[in-house]
Amino acid sequence: MSYQGLPDCLRHCFLYFGAFPQDDEILTSKLIRLWIAEGLIQQTEGKSLEDVAVDYLMLLIGRGLIMAEQKSSKDRVKSCRVHDLIREFCLAKAKQENVYRLMDGYGEVSTVDGFDHRGADSNIPVSVTCDHRRLLISSNWWADTSLEVSGPLVRSLVVTGRRSDFPRSHVSSLYHNFKLLRVLDLGSVNVGNDFPVGLENMNLLKYLEVRGEMTSVPSSIGSLQRLETFVTIGLRGEVALPDAIWNLRNLRHLRIDGGASFGAPDYKQEISGKLLSNLRTMSTPILKYREDSEEMLRRLPRLEKLKCICLFQDKRLPRLNLLPQLVSLKLFSYSLALFPDFYWRGLKFPSSLRRLTLSGYRLPWHQTPTIGRQLPNLEVLKLQNNAIEGSDWVIKDGDFPRLNLLKLDTLDLEVWSIVYPFKWFRISPYREPFPSLERLELQKCKKLKKLPAQLKKCKKLKEIKVLRHSLGVQLLSRHSRICILDLTLSLNCPLINDLLYFRNTTMPPRHNIDQIAQADVVRPTHGMRIRNRASTPKPVPTPGVPPVPTIPPRAPQTNVNCPPTAQRDILNAEFRQSIHMLTQLVANQAQRSEDVGSATVTSKATRVGHFIKMNPPKFTGTKVEEDPQKFVDEMEKIFKVMHVDKIEEVELATYQLKDVVNQWYADWEDAKGESAEPTVWGEFVEAFLDRFFPLELR
Repeated sequence: MSYQGLPDCLRHCFLYFGAFPQDDEILTSKLIRLWIAEGLIQQTEGKSLEDVAVDYLMLLIGRGLIMAEQKSSKDRVKSCRVHDLIREFCLAKAKQENVYRLMDGYGEVSTVDGFDHRGADSNIPVSVTCDHRRLLISSNWWADTSLEVSGPLVRSLVVTGRRSDFPRSHVSSLYHNFKLLRVLDLGSVNVGNDFPVGLENMNLLKYLEVRGEMTSVPSSIGSLQRLETFVTIGLRGEVALPDAIWNLRNLRHLRIDGGASFGAPDYKQEISGKLLSNLRTMSTPILKYREDSEEMLRRLPRLEKLKCICLFQDKRLPRLNLLPQLVSLKLFSYSLALFPDFYWRGLKFPSSLRRLTLSGYRLPWHQTPTIGRQLPNLEVLKLQNNAIEGSDWVIKDGDFPRLNLLKLDTLDLEVWSIVYPFKWFRISPYREPFPSLERLELQKCKKLKKLPAQLKKCKKLKEIKVLRHSLGVQLLSRHSRICILDLTLSLNCPLINDLLYFRNTTMPPRHNIDQIAQADVVRPTHGMRIRNRASTPKPVPTPGVPPVPTIPPRAPQTNVNCPPTAQRDILNAEFRQSIHMLTQLVANQAQRSEDVGSATVTSKATRVGHFIKMNPPKFTGTKVEEDPQKFVDEMEKIFKVMHVDKIEEVELATYQLKDVVNQWYADWEDAKGESAEPTVWGEFVEAFLDRFFPLELR
């Protein structure tokens, strides 16, 4: 963990973590693109710069300097975090080695031009010149001053913090004060209703990120010929991109949060003159018409990751196999309910695809084998938010031969079966279902009651994750090889009866259990994970719950010829006893909580705790897959159970507002004034849906 022991190529990458705010969750994708734009990544033969940057990050995580926060379905690090003490070390070391300068307080410019401004009015205009190559400025501090910052040698400018009232004067002066910028990150502040003026003159920019309420990007953006990463976070939704965007020949990553609309392409223009041949990732274009969409796809010959919104107003699908190097694809749709029968016709995916996510697509279940046949290399398949329509899903043996992860989320699936069409005739050799499947995730599949029994034959299946609202699913009993995680159990859940058998057949002897119970987590050799306590209080008798039968200690077996089923039955009885005791303890606790609640008034903190335990949804306002109406509906279901009033409903809902929508709510409340009446739920819902409901659904 010594900084001196780090290779030279990793030191500045490590110190760069001091540039992020304290306790901030750092997106790996953004971190890697900043490293590349800063010139911190060394080119390695046979690897792209992005792959080398990932290797750097994993080395830092492996040394314990950086903490992995979230991981993807393929165990890739999606976000990370740095400890406060390590961040302080990065800041101190960066200052010592002149890696960058951080301006986050008046101590940075306490004396300018020989005059002490520390006790003066913060509105007195002052200026300061930075002679570092990298400059980090806190927006919370800069916005409260009329300080003019300049840096003729600054190559990288990052504005941190969250400010919705960031002064426009600071934005308009960027070009005049920082003419040699390579990196400009304004993704944490609101730059206003218009795209910042003057940025088109920064011809050296490689990384540009802006955030604001703009609805379009000016055509002057085409003059930034060296731009490699372009990020626009549109707080009002859809952002219109000019035709000049196709002039950015070096662009590698294009991300438009809220949706990007393109003008109708000029079919008379030679395609070769409008190619983005270096573009690797793109998010989030809005595909409306087939011909226009296919024309756009032809101009992206090396695209590897695509996340898009599908409207298809002409009721036809574009041919996605026009992207020969596509590896990851996420398709989101909102308006397919009007004409679902047209969408699966002409469905074509590139054979190179390895990760596929469908949301709101309403594809018939009988068309899913088409996906399996077209995608022999598919490793991850996520079907969510009515991506598939219908109640029966029939899978044939051999479908999805390389699928590692299957996730089913918010579907109306009722019957899931696996068939072998040529089993008796032996026309083709036997192939097991999902031969490479390792993980299965079920979430909010309320109607699905049973998993296919053939899943027991999946030799590589290690984990089944059942999340909230999938409580009706009966798991595979007596299948000790699979680990069950994140179960949300209720006292009447059918899962409990099946879990009594869902255990490792090689449990440790009884006299060793007391020793193992000292640990918080007991892990059988291959079985499910069981959480234990060092000491278990004696259960209190509860009306309606039968007492736990007492089983005398089992004498050691001396007959080695005793069949194994006897030992299994005894262990099953012990396991039943443990589950029964756990159920009784939960019932006792619930009864005590009910008695206390009837005797005293529940405090606000307790009410919030109950609210959080019900797993309410979150809403950020920055993700295209978020449904504002669904957020409101889920909240109202929870409020109905909790029996809270209309004002408390607003107070609880605001706990789940994050990022953009949280800032919007704060601004909206401030605009009402201090003398306004407390906001009630109906008033909040009206303003919330008016602001965040997708435009194409209005």
